[in-house]
Amino acid sequence: MPTARSSILIAIGTVSLFAFGARAQSPGELIRAGVALQSGDVRALERANAAGELFVDQPGFMELSGRMIVRPFQGDAWLKAGYTAEQAGAAMARARARVAGLIVGEIPANGEVIIALPAGVGESQMSAFLMGTRDYQYAEPDWTVYPRAVPNDPQFGQQYWHTNIRTPAAWDTTTGSASIILSNVDTGVRRTHEDLVGNLSTNGYNSASGLTVAQGGDIGPIHPHGTQTAGCIGASGNNGAGVSGAMWDVTILHVRASNVSSGSASTSALTGGAIWAAQNGARGVSVSYSGVTGSSVGTTGTTLMDTYNSVLLWAAGNNNANLGAATDYPDVVIVGATDQNDLKASFSAYGRAIDVVAPGVSTRTTTSTSDTAYANVSGTSFSTPIANGVLGLIYSANPALTARQAMNILQDTARDIGAPGEDDIFGKGIVDASAAVAAALAAACRADWNGDGIIDFNDFLGFLNDYNAGAARADLTGDGLVDFNDLLSFLNLYNAGCA
Repeated sequence: MPTARSSILIAIGTVSLFAFGARAQSPGELIRAGVALQSGDVRALERANAAGELFVDQPGFMELSGRMIVRPFQGDAWLKAGYTAEQAGAAMARARARVAGLIVGEIPANGEVIIALPAGVGESQMSAFLMGTRDYQYAEPDWTVYPRAVPNDPQFGQQYWHTNIRTPAAWDTTTGSASIILSNVDTGVRRTHEDLVGNLSTNGYNSASGLTVAQGGDIGPIHPHGTQTAGCIGASGNNGAGVSGAMWDVTILHVRASNVSSGSASTSALTGGAIWAAQNGARGVSVSYSGVTGSSVGTTGTTLMDTYNSVLLWAAGNNNANLGAATDYPDVVIVGATDQNDLKASFSAYGRAIDVVAPGVSTRTTTSTSDTAYANVSGTSFSTPIANGVLGLIYSANPALTARQAMNILQDTARDIGAPGEDDIFGKGIVDASAAVAAALAAACRADWNGDGIIDFNDFLGFLNDYNAGAARADLTGDGLVDFNDLLSFLNLYNAGCA
């Protein structure tokens, strides 16, 4: 039987075993316990142990969430690398099997999976491991990002921006159309606002909860930001109330990506929401959040463009950062901000990735505090939906345009306000609604009045309706009058058809 002293010694020895004998597990060991290791993964685990801080948490801007967006190389990439179809399929299956136990969601249209990190493992360590296997195109944080806005400045004039981007001249030709669907993926919208109620779709989606409006998804304002961006796209014009968006008439399909009062959202909720909007008819989708540097943004732009014939626009950000060539995605319109004098807004990000700019300082728009509320707001958040609205005017002028054609017109007609040609401050320049609409019309077959790609009696009836209404669009001779000369011009176009 042990003595009291020996019992104390035994207890001390036991404490020593726990205090000094236990060894903290390495990142590689923690990852090994959380994934299904595949052949050859040992070296990749070593990379996780040696990983530096690839991703930095930036509170209030881009915050690490404990989840990651992972895109395995797709079949075409393996085939280009010389693999057979059977080998490519095996490689893709291997990539998915490795993380299958961690998957908490996916974006099938992008070929992406969302994974939760194993306990004790950071995003940088998991990325180093996954990329070390050489089975993935990217493995990046599912960042928690925030709506981009800076404090209001009430000194500035109301809606100066229409003059700067020449919307009044564009409105002489088209003020938009309810047949054009645009979307803003944001923080919810006040659906009863006097200046939005006529232009909002009855459809909508809460990508944070995965529910459509019909399924009970809430798209009401969790934060004012979404109502503000919606007003930049399409606050009703010529209705005797409030302000006007870039389009007087449009159907805004709103996606709410956040269910928290700060408005913060996951990258996957934003990109997944953008894809849902395109799947449901949106021809342009604007996202006014930070996070543009995530590779998934580029992939989503390509998905929208190639699969759904839609254009993705994303805010450059308000951190005055230099966005390098790696963010210069070919299928995403990245929008910077200008001020009243067409100068770079002090907060606006810049760099090779900027495609176009639009006004973003003290932009007057709708807000969510009441059905009659308006505010002056600043940020690339508001430049982006303005550019989306100009894109909508392009589609209104020529509905037959493809998404790529419309995107090219938006960029190629931008007014050069910096160094000659495309530059790293303003991209191709400030969006120019008048020049864009003119270019869209020039690309159109004017006889195809309804833009369905077929010249038939429906086009003749459509023109007559616009002619009888005195619509500016029916002024084919460009003399400021809608008269018999315009009717003769259309008849000539109609009889000639289109090449």
